[in-house]
Amino acid sequence: TMKKLLLILLCLPMIGFGNKFVVTSDGLRNNTNLEKTYVIIYTPGKTADQNYNSAHYYIKHVLNQNVSLNQNVSEENESKYISFNTNIPHLLDVDNVMSYIAFSANYTTTLTFNNDSILFEISDLDIYMQGNSKYKVVFSGSYLSMTSHAIYIGKKKSKIQQRMKQTKTDIENYFNNQIDLFENHLIKSIYGCTDPKACNYDMNANTDDGSCLFPGCGDTLYLEYDSTAICFEGNRCKTLKNPTKSDVVVKSKG
Repeated sequence: TMKKLLLILLCLPMIGFGNKFVVTSDGLRNNTNLEKTYVIIYTPGKTADQNYNSAHYYIKHVLNQNVSLNQNVSEENESKYISFNTNIPHLLDVDNVMSYIAFSANYTTTLTFNNDSILFEISDLDIYMQGNSKYKVVFSGSYLSMTSHAIYIGKKKSKIQQRMKQTKTDIENYFNNQIDLFENHLIKSIYGCTDPKACNYDMNANTDDGSCLFPGCGDTLYLEYDSTAICFEGNRCKTLKNPTKSDVVVKSKG
Protein backbone atom coordinates (compact mmCIF):
# COMPACT_ATOMS: atom_id res chain seq x y z
CA THR A 1 0.00 0.00 0.00
CA MET A 2 0.99 3.65 -0.39
CA LYS A 3 1.18 4.09 3.40
CA LYS A 4 3.64 1.21 3.81
CA LEU A 5 5.72 2.39 0.86
CA LEU A 6 5.96 5.88 2.38
CA LEU A 7 6.98 4.39 5.72
CA ILE A 8 9.75 2.34 4.08
CA LEU A 9 11.04 5.38 2.19
CA LEU A 10 11.12 7.40 5.42
CA CYS A 11 13.04 4.65 7.22
CA LEU A 12 15.56 3.95 4.45
CA PRO A 13 17.86 6.85 5.40
CA MET A 14 17.95 5.58 8.99
CA ILE A 15 18.66 2.03 7.79
CA GLY A 16 21.29 3.26 5.39
CA PHE A 17 23.32 5.16 7.98
CA GLY A 18 22.54 2.43 10.47
CA ASN A 19 22.62 2.23 14.22
CA LYS A 20 25.77 0.36 15.22
CA PHE A 21 27.61 -0.37 18.43
CA VAL A 22 30.82 1.43 19.27
CA VAL A 23 33.11 0.57 22.20
CA THR A 24 33.47 3.47 24.65
CA SER A 25 35.05 3.69 28.09
CA ASP A 26 31.54 3.08 29.51
CA GLY A 27 30.85 0.00 27.39
CA LEU A 28 28.91 -0.63 24.19
CA ARG A 29 27.02 2.46 23.02
CA ASN A 30 24.94 3.55 20.02
CA ASN A 31 27.29 5.22 17.50
CA THR A 32 24.70 7.93 16.73
CA ASN A 33 24.01 8.72 20.39
CA LEU A 34 26.57 7.67 22.99
CA GLU A 35 24.02 8.01 25.79
CA LYS A 36 22.04 5.08 24.39
CA THR A 37 23.01 1.54 25.38
CA TYR A 38 20.87 0.02 22.62
CA VAL A 39 20.74 -0.01 18.83
CA ILE A 40 17.50 0.46 16.88
CA ILE A 41 16.71 -2.06 14.14
CA TYR A 42 14.09 -0.66 11.78
CA THR A 43 11.45 -3.04 10.40
CA PRO A 44 9.16 -0.84 8.25
CA GLY A 45 5.54 -1.98 8.07
CA LYS A 46 5.84 -4.71 10.73
CA THR A 47 3.79 -4.70 13.91
CA ALA A 48 5.30 -5.35 17.34
CA ASP A 49 3.72 -8.82 17.35
CA GLN A 50 5.17 -9.64 13.92
CA ASN A 51 8.59 -8.47 15.10
CA TYR A 52 8.29 -10.62 18.21
CA ASN A 53 7.22 -13.74 16.27
CA SER A 54 10.01 -13.36 13.71
CA ALA A 55 12.64 -12.75 16.40
CA HIS A 56 11.46 -15.63 18.54
CA TYR A 57 11.67 -18.05 15.61
CA TYR A 58 15.12 -16.77 14.60
CA ILE A 59 16.56 -17.06 18.11
CA LYS A 60 15.08 -20.49 18.76
CA HIS A 61 15.62 -22.17 15.38
CA VAL A 62 18.54 -20.30 13.81
CA LEU A 63 20.59 -19.44 16.91
CA ASN A 64 19.35 -22.56 18.75
CA GLN A 65 18.76 -20.58 21.95
CA ASN A 66 16.11 -21.34 24.56
CA VAL A 67 13.94 -18.25 24.95
CA SER A 68 10.79 -17.28 26.78
CA LEU A 69 8.49 -14.29 26.54
CA ASN A 70 8.88 -11.57 29.13
CA GLN A 71 6.18 -8.99 29.68
CA ASN A 72 6.96 -5.53 31.00
CA VAL A 73 3.74 -3.86 32.15
CA SER A 74 3.39 -0.38 33.62
CA GLU A 75 0.67 2.23 33.79
CA GLU A 76 2.13 4.08 30.81
CA ASN A 77 3.07 1.26 28.45
CA GLU A 78 2.95 -2.46 27.87
CA SER A 79 5.69 -4.08 25.82
CA LYS A 80 7.03 -7.51 25.00
CA TYR A 81 10.70 -8.25 25.23
CA ILE A 82 12.99 -11.27 24.94
CA SER A 83 16.20 -11.79 26.91
CA PHE A 84 18.65 -14.61 26.32
CA ASN A 85 22.21 -15.44 27.33
CA THR A 86 25.04 -16.37 24.98
CA ASN A 87 28.43 -17.96 25.57
CA ILE A 88 31.21 -17.52 22.98
CA PRO A 89 34.09 -19.97 23.62
CA HIS A 90 36.49 -17.90 21.48
CA LEU A 91 35.52 -14.28 20.92
CA LEU A 92 38.90 -12.72 20.18
CA ASP A 93 42.67 -12.78 20.76
CA VAL A 94 44.29 -10.07 22.88
CA ASP A 95 47.75 -8.70 22.15
CA ASN A 96 49.76 -9.39 25.29
CA VAL A 97 52.93 -7.71 23.92
CA MET A 98 54.92 -10.93 23.50
CA SER A 99 52.03 -13.19 22.49
CA TYR A 100 48.30 -13.35 21.81
CA ILE A 101 45.87 -14.72 24.38
CA ALA A 102 42.46 -16.22 23.53
CA PHE A 103 39.44 -14.76 25.32
CA SER A 104 35.89 -16.08 25.72
CA ALA A 105 32.71 -14.13 26.47
CA ASN A 106 29.31 -14.30 28.12
CA TYR A 107 26.60 -11.70 27.54
CA THR A 108 22.86 -11.07 27.61
CA THR A 109 20.88 -9.85 24.60
CA THR A 110 17.60 -8.04 25.24
CA LEU A 111 15.14 -7.29 22.42
CA THR A 112 12.22 -4.93 22.95
CA PHE A 113 9.50 -4.93 20.29
CA ASN A 114 7.66 -1.96 18.86
CA ASN A 115 5.76 -1.28 15.66
CA ASP A 116 8.31 -0.72 12.85
CA SER A 117 11.36 -1.24 15.10
CA ILE A 118 13.19 -3.39 17.63
CA LEU A 119 15.55 -2.20 20.36
CA PHE A 120 18.67 -4.40 20.47
CA GLU A 121 20.71 -4.19 23.69
CA ILE A 122 23.74 -6.06 25.03
CA SER A 123 24.30 -6.22 28.79
CA ASP A 124 26.35 -8.15 31.35
CA LEU A 125 29.20 -8.49 28.85
CA ASP A 126 31.99 -10.50 30.46
CA ILE A 127 35.13 -11.07 28.35
CA TYR A 128 37.55 -13.41 30.09
CA MET A 129 40.67 -15.42 29.33
CA GLN A 130 40.13 -18.99 28.19
CA GLY A 131 40.84 -21.33 31.08
CA ASN A 132 41.12 -18.58 33.68
CA SER A 133 38.14 -16.25 34.13
CA LYS A 134 40.15 -14.21 36.64
CA TYR A 135 41.75 -12.28 33.76
CA LYS A 136 39.37 -9.91 31.94
CA VAL A 137 39.09 -7.47 29.08
CA VAL A 138 37.58 -4.28 30.53
CA PHE A 139 36.41 -1.10 28.85
CA SER A 140 38.39 1.19 31.13
CA GLY A 141 41.01 0.70 33.79
CA SER A 142 44.65 0.91 34.71
CA TYR A 143 47.52 0.27 32.34
CA LEU A 144 49.37 -1.48 35.20
CA SER A 145 46.59 -3.91 36.22
CA MET A 146 47.75 -7.52 36.62
CA THR A 147 44.29 -9.05 36.13
CA SER A 148 42.73 -6.98 33.35
CA HIS A 149 43.41 -5.66 29.87
CA ALA A 150 41.87 -2.19 29.67
CA ILE A 151 40.85 -0.71 26.33
CA TYR A 152 40.66 2.88 27.64
CA ILE A 153 43.27 4.18 30.07
CA GLY A 154 44.37 7.51 31.57
CA LYS A 155 42.86 9.76 34.20
CA LYS A 156 39.88 10.65 32.02
CA LYS A 157 39.68 7.14 30.55
CA SER A 158 39.75 8.74 27.09
CA LYS A 159 42.95 7.27 25.68
CA ILE A 160 42.87 3.96 23.82
CA GLN A 161 45.71 1.68 24.79
CA GLN A 162 47.73 1.04 21.61
CA ARG A 163 47.83 -2.75 21.88
CA MET A 164 44.07 -2.85 22.60
CA LYS A 165 42.95 -1.04 19.43
CA GLN A 166 42.42 -4.31 17.61
CA THR A 167 40.48 -5.70 20.59
CA LYS A 168 38.17 -2.67 20.41
CA THR A 169 37.65 -3.28 16.69
CA ASP A 170 37.07 -7.02 17.19
CA ILE A 171 34.35 -6.39 19.80
CA GLU A 172 32.60 -3.86 17.57
CA ASN A 173 32.83 -6.13 14.52
CA TYR A 174 31.40 -9.11 16.37
CA PHE A 175 28.34 -7.37 17.81
CA ASN A 176 27.63 -5.30 14.70
CA ASN A 177 27.76 -8.48 12.64
CA GLN A 178 25.15 -10.00 14.98
CA ILE A 179 22.95 -6.97 14.34
CA ASP A 180 23.39 -7.26 10.56
CA LEU A 181 22.47 -10.96 10.53
CA PHE A 182 19.46 -10.35 12.75
CA GLU A 183 18.32 -7.31 10.78
CA ASN A 184 18.59 -9.03 7.39
CA HIS A 185 16.59 -11.98 8.67
CA LEU A 186 13.84 -9.85 10.19
CA ILE A 187 13.36 -7.60 7.18
CA LYS A 188 13.15 -10.48 4.71
CA SER A 189 11.13 -12.93 6.78
CA ILE A 190 7.60 -12.79 8.12
CA TYR A 191 6.91 -15.96 10.07
CA GLY A 192 3.48 -17.47 10.42
CA CYS A 193 1.15 -20.11 9.01
CA THR A 194 1.26 -20.10 5.21
CA ASP A 195 -1.35 -22.85 4.57
CA PRO A 196 -4.68 -21.31 3.37
CA LYS A 197 -6.55 -24.36 4.70
CA ALA A 198 -5.47 -23.67 8.29
CA CYS A 199 -7.56 -21.81 10.87
CA ASN A 200 -4.72 -19.40 11.61
CA TYR A 201 -3.56 -18.77 8.03
CA ASP A 202 -1.57 -15.55 7.83
CA MET A 203 -1.76 -13.95 4.40
CA ASN A 204 1.19 -11.69 5.27
CA ALA A 205 3.56 -14.55 6.18
CA ASN A 206 6.18 -15.65 3.66
CA THR A 207 7.94 -18.23 5.86
CA ASP A 208 6.05 -21.08 7.52
CA ASP A 209 6.91 -21.52 11.20
CA GLY A 210 5.02 -24.76 11.79
CA SER A 211 2.25 -23.04 13.75
CA CYS A 212 -0.65 -23.99 11.43
CA LEU A 213 -3.76 -25.27 13.20
CA PHE A 214 -6.35 -27.14 11.14
CA PRO A 215 -10.15 -27.43 11.52
CA GLY A 216 -11.68 -30.19 13.61
CA CYS A 217 -15.11 -31.57 14.45
CA GLY A 218 -16.99 -29.32 16.85
CA ASP A 219 -20.04 -31.53 17.45
CA THR A 220 -19.90 -33.49 20.72
CA LEU A 221 -22.33 -36.10 19.33
CA TYR A 222 -19.62 -37.42 17.01
CA LEU A 223 -16.65 -39.67 17.76
CA GLU A 224 -14.40 -37.26 15.85
CA TYR A 225 -15.19 -34.38 18.25
CA ASP A 226 -12.01 -32.39 18.93
CA SER A 227 -12.11 -30.17 22.03
CA THR A 228 -8.72 -28.63 21.15
CA ALA A 229 -9.71 -27.39 17.70
CA ILE A 230 -9.89 -23.61 17.31
CA CYS A 231 -12.11 -23.73 14.21
CA PHE A 232 -14.52 -26.32 12.88
CA GLU A 233 -15.75 -27.92 9.66
CA GLY A 234 -18.90 -30.00 9.38
CA ASN A 235 -17.33 -32.61 7.12
CA ARG A 236 -14.87 -33.47 9.92
CA CYS A 237 -17.78 -35.04 11.85
CA LYS A 238 -18.50 -38.49 10.38
CA THR A 239 -19.39 -41.07 13.02
CA LEU A 240 -22.24 -40.60 15.52
CA LYS A 241 -21.56 -41.93 19.02
CA ASN A 242 -25.11 -43.32 19.46
CA PRO A 243 -26.81 -43.56 16.07
CA THR A 244 -30.61 -44.10 15.93
CA LYS A 245 -32.38 -46.30 13.40
CA SER A 246 -33.17 -43.27 11.26
CA ASP A 247 -29.44 -42.50 11.05
CA VAL A 248 -28.65 -46.00 9.68
CA VAL A 249 -28.97 -46.49 5.94
CA VAL A 250 -29.66 -50.11 4.92
CA LYS A 251 -28.57 -51.01 1.44
CA SER A 252 -30.91 -53.23 -0.55
CA LYS A 253 -29.56 -56.58 -1.72
CA GLY A 254 -31.41 -56.13 -4.98
